[in-house]
Parts: sequence; C-alpha cells; structure tokens
Amino acid sequence: MDILLTAEIITPEASFSFQDVHMVVMPGSEGEFGVLPGHIALVSSLDSGIVSIHGNHSKILGRFSISLGFVEVTAKSVIILAEH
Repeated sequence: MDILLTAEIITPEASFSFQDVHMVVMPGSEGEFGVLPGHIALVSSLDSGIVSIHGNHSKILGRFSISLGFVEVTAKSVIILAEH
C-alpha cells in the first residue's frame, strides 16, 4: 500500500482538503518546490503563485493561485495558510 499525503489549503475566505495526494508543488520564497510522502518536516514561507495538488498518475486534483503565506509539512501532510 502506498503512503500518501493529505493536503489542506486555508485562507480567510475558504478552506480546501484533499486525501490520497501523491505530490504538492508550491511557490516557495526561494523558488518552486515539491513535497512527496515521507518528506522531512519543515515550515516555510510561500510567495504568490500557483499551488498544484497531484493525485495518482500525476492527475491534478486541484490548482490554486495563492498570495503569500506559509506551509507546514510533515511526512503525511501539507497545510498551507495563505492570505488569498
């Protein structure tokens, strides 16, 4: 059985949750980066840009435009807090 991620994007206006996520790609303050299941834990600032949530076989589950924020990554989850 594959180890998968959960992903959540939270803004003041709305929140979105995803299960069975294979990868999350986001605009870090030092450049775009991706997170896979088992990633080392980290907290990072995010720049404005596109967040892509990928499922099985690179199927895109969601694409979101964000405006500044932060991300908390654990081996099993990605939580993004964004202004917009």
